[in-house]
Amino acid sequence: MNKQDKHHDAERKLNIHAPWRIEYINMLSREEQGCFLCRIRDEKDNDAENLLLWRAKHSMVVMNRFPYSAGHLLIAPYEHIGQLEQLSSDAMLEMMRLACDAQKLLTTSIKAEGFNIGMNIGHCAGAGLEGHIHLHVVPRWGG
Repeated sequence: MNKQDKHHDAERKLNIHAPWRIEYINMLSREEQGCFLCRIRDEKDNDAENLLLWRAKHSMVVMNRFPYSAGHLLIAPYEHIGQLEQLSSDAMLEMMRLACDAQKLLTTSIKAEGFNIGMNIGHCAGAGLEGHIHLHVVPRWGG
């Protein structure tokens, strides 16, 4: 890790707004981890352990192990790509359909009242995993 990366790592730790995610933040600096989404994709016999909820043709839905809120889901293409424009039209459409399904599921199962749905692409945008795009579905409640 070069000096600039160490600075960003330290800065991230200081600016964390969800202290229960510190384990995840610390994990980011361990290069041996590889891409956790590719690992989950490839470990087909460990879906439950990997918190993988369902597999579609081009993408998968995974519970976030370090959620911003209860029910935080990740929708990721199987293909390891880092930019949205690299995503096929079929995978893009499927991911949005899965986001709709996830929203319905979370509304029914945990009574979510609202959602943040989006992507963090690039380090400066907050992407913890820069090489494999994924869509966050984060349920919210008023009050």
